[in-house]
Amino acid sequence: MFLCFVGKVKRAVNESTGEMVAIKIISKELLRKKPSLRRKIQREIAVMKMMRSHPNVIDFYELYETDGHLLLVVEYCPHGELFDRLITRGCFPPEEALDIFQQVIHGLKYCHKRLICHRDIKPENLLLAPNNVVKLVDFGLATMAVGNLLETACGSAHYASPEIISGESYDGYLSDVWSCGVLLFALLTGSLPFDDDNFSRLLAKVQAAKLTLPPSIPSEVRSLLLGMLTANPRSRFTLEEVMAHPWFTSQRPRLAVFYDVPDPFMSAESAANSVPVRDPNPVYLGHLRALGWGETSVLKRKLAQVEHSLERECYRTFERHYEQQEDKRRVSRDVAGLESQLANVELVPSS
Repeated sequence: MFLCFVGKVKRAVNESTGEMVAIKIISKELLRKKPSLRRKIQREIAVMKMMRSHPNVIDFYELYETDGHLLLVVEYCPHGELFDRLITRGCFPPEEALDIFQQVIHGLKYCHKRLICHRDIKPENLLLAPNNVVKLVDFGLATMAVGNLLETACGSAHYASPEIISGESYDGYLSDVWSCGVLLFALLTGSLPFDDDNFSRLLAKVQAAKLTLPPSIPSEVRSLLLGMLTANPRSRFTLEEVMAHPWFTSQRPRLAVFYDVPDPFMSAESAANSVPVRDPNPVYLGHLRALGWGETSVLKRKLAQVEHSLERECYRTFERHYEQQEDKRRVSRDVAGLESQLANVELVPSS
């Protein structure tokens, strides 16, 4: 449902906290048979461990392994996909559409600040938590982009940018903006800006990017859609321009208190954790490889150098994630131990 492609999803309860969670169960045998699927799962796990808690990105809690399965424990979203809500509703009033769109854009901004391009933004990959909080999910096609163009064609044809459809090298961040433009069009109209029953004609329509805006779309939104759904990525709105658009700023995001996200690679915390890594953890190295940072020998050299490197900052992010997970497990063990002790205490009535 919210991690990539395959596996059963089970609902479960954390006995320590009473919190409902979802567990994705993935067969190791299936991963052995499908190396490409294994790489996608590895990439998604690595990406989600890069993320800290954000209200519009699915929370990844823990990874467990048995002899035959991977068990990925993530945040539970009881209201399903935005896609199903869109099918039921047809379209959303502009105020509601803006609320959803703002949440998606802020979740995507959080990813982009961590150098992550999602590359598969669509209603099926947006889950609804209580109070209509939108959660960005499914990072199986996500990748890190550090000043370089991407080449892998991926995503859904209806939501993929013209440069991806054309097989060109592309800017992953601007391709995400295009996908969000398609999403916004769908929210406002209940239809897709480029559609055809014939797949070849569909691709041709996306490449041509001849956008027709129906009269039902409010005038104040039209320039935003035109700026996002521009065929030439050099002329397309950036995420910053989307967020500065008058329609986007016409209503205060209801989760605004969470949205002042510092750049993790330019913060004081980043500077404090720039000490060279001489003996890197092989698990963290595996995550870096899954994200496309290079081979082990290259990574070790980058991590050990005195000069600042983004590779080391990403490594430290994984390091903090595992430390936080261990802290949580330690607290759970302490609470369980205390509850056990209290259960054995004999209460003596006061006289």
